[in-house]
Amino acid sequence: MLSLVVALLPGATLAAEKPAVTLEQAVQAVKGSFDVPKEFTQFSSGYNQYEDRQAWSLYWRTEKEPGGSMNGEVDAQSGDILSMHIWEYRPDPQRTAKLPAISREEAVKIAWDLLGRLQPQRLAELSLQESEEELLPLMSWGPATYNIRWQQY
Repeated sequence: MLSLVVALLPGATLAAEKPAVTLEQAVQAVKGSFDVPKEFTQFSSGYNQYEDRQAWSLYWRTEKEPGGSMNGEVDAQSGDILSMHIWEYRPDPQRTAKLPAISREEAVKIAWDLLGRLQPQRLAELSLQESEEELLPLMSWGPATYNIRWQQY
C-alpha cells in the first residue's frame, strides 16, 4: 500500500471573488506536478468556498479491484496545489514489521525538494517542524510513514 499526503497552505482569498483558475487549469496543475495512475479513469470534481478560500476538489479513482484513488485540492484564485493524497493497494505478503525503505532524513529531503518544485517562492517563509515524539515507524499492517510538517512564519 502506498500513501502520500501533501498540504500547502497559501494566503487566503476573498470568498466573493470569481475563480481565476478554471477547472481545466486546476486539473492541469495537479497533472503537471503529480502522475495520475492510468488506471484511475473515473474523475469527479467539486468547487468549495470556506474560510475566505475558494478551491477546486479533484478526485480520480479506479473501478478495478483492489482499488485506489487520488485526490487533490487547488486554490481557485492562485492555482496553488493545497493538498494531494494518493492511495494504491500494494499487497505485502510478509505482514511483518520492516525497517523503512528510506530514513527520515531522506524523506525530509524528498519533501523539501517537492516543496521547492511546487512552491519555490514560499521556501523562505517556512520552518520545518521537528517532532521529538515521532517513533521509528514499524508497522505490520502497512508501509512506514513519516509526518513532515512546516510552519509559515
